[in-house]
Amino acid sequence: MFQLIKKNLKGIALIYSLLAPLLMLIEVFMDLQQPRLMANIVDIGVQNRDLGYILSTGLKMVLCALTGLIGGAGCGVIASFASMMLAGSLREELFHKIQSLSYMKIDHFKTSSLITRLTNDVTQIQNMFLMLLRGMVRSPLLCIGGIFMSFLLSPSLSIVFCIILPILITCVAFVMMRSVPLYTQMQLWLDKVNTVMRENLLGVRVIKAFNLEDKQNALFSKVNTEFTEKKHTGTESDLYADADSYSGYESKHGCHPVVRRQYGRFRKY
Repeated sequence: MFQLIKKNLKGIALIYSLLAPLLMLIEVFMDLQQPRLMANIVDIGVQNRDLGYILSTGLKMVLCALTGLIGGAGCGVIASFASMMLAGSLREELFHKIQSLSYMKIDHFKTSSLITRLTNDVTQIQNMFLMLLRGMVRSPLLCIGGIFMSFLLSPSLSIVFCIILPILITCVAFVMMRSVPLYTQMQLWLDKVNTVMRENLLGVRVIKAFNLEDKQNALFSKVNTEFTEKKHTGTESDLYADADSYSGYESKHGCHPVVRRQYGRFRKY
């Protein structure tokens, strides 16, 4: 798959795919500056009752937030363009490849499966490449930067982060191991749904002539129910992954806010 991406990623799409991670790097860098600036406001501005320092540092935080917003939005737009161009090139090449197949190979792969490969699978690759340019760049940078900033701001508090990180990695690995087979089964059932739909559309006259509407409705209902169940199970796995992602986002500041507040109380008193 990555060889196909490398082959079809060319021209302006290649430039966009290189520019998007750089913009995401700007957003991540600006996000990681916020805890440090906030710590300076509390440790220097509030402690010394220096209103001018608080306002100037707050202005820096606003500028960092706006710069991060520009970088994140630019990364999203450019990554979307790059993924769409990749999908268009890949879909065109796949269509020409299908046109060159012999009748024996078409019967082997089945027409419904080829339709799925040409539509749904290309869309999945497009979404995967979009997530690769955004999430797969943002998450490692936030993780590495969060570890560095936690040790820089409070080495003792970063111990909590070191305890949480292996738990998060274990949860993500478990979700991935559980969800990948589910999505493989979901693709197979999607092929079956397309097969039944294509048979109904091509043989609609025969179905009506022999009064087979009830039989075909029952067949489609069975296949559609199985596909819905597989998709529902896969969606539940995505919800677990989103929960892990939220926990990882909170961890970039050192640990969860509740833990930070409780730790701050013990350190103060």
